[in-house]
Amino acid sequence: MQGLANMAAGGLGVIGPVDYSMSAGVIAATGCSSRYALVPAGISLFLCGTFPDLVFLLFSIPGAVMGSLLFYLMASQLATGLSMLVKEKGIANFNNGITVSLPVLIGLLIAFSPPTAFSAFPELLRPIIGNGFVMGTLMVIFLEHVMFREKSS
Repeated sequence: MQGLANMAAGGLGVIGPVDYSMSAGVIAATGCSSRYALVPAGISLFLCGTFPDLVFLLFSIPGAVMGSLLFYLMASQLATGLSMLVKEKGIANFNNGITVSLPVLIGLLIAFSPPTAFSAFPELLRPIIGNGFVMGTLMVIFLEHVMFREKSS
């Protein structure tokens, strides 16, 4: 169901629903894997949607605090992903390392590029080419299934 909702969101050009309570990085950072822990956050978001003036309370959180929190969560996501790769022996050779590292680098490069960097591309392709997540995913698919495809005997 979540896949269909993400496809619909992608077709509308918006971010789709993500089940953050099941995110490995959030579980590693908090030590809590219960989906019910996010119920207060859901209620808070509902209240913010119902009473927009409550959103101004979020602006009182210092940028350094918000940035530190997001930095820690992203670092825990990366650390969890790397530890899973090591534990499951996901990188057995150089080609596997390229399949992991190149899409991450391309995704980051695109994510931090200025929007004007993609102005030369046709308007229809800009949402795809200008999205680091999409281009990283497409690069993984290309590397796994075209460049480093394992030959079946």
